[in-house]
Amino acid sequence: MKRGGNDFYTPMEIRIAELRGKYADSVEDSAILDKLAEEPEVHRRHSDYYAYEFFVARRPFRNRNPR
Repeated sequence: MKRGGNDFYTPMEIRIAELRGKYADSVEDSAILDKLAEEPEVHRRHSDYYAYEFFVARRPFRNRNPR
């Protein structure tokens, strides 16, 4: 994980902390936040062993009016 707060997980963890206060009285919502909070922790412990990679693809353009 990148240090200094310049990464994906820092804002996510901040938002989870904010939502914990808002939904403190809801067992169901707190359980969801607990599950969401697991990902940054797993990433922190095991980031040397995995990473995410995303691809954007689209179908090739077909010229419907060939000249």
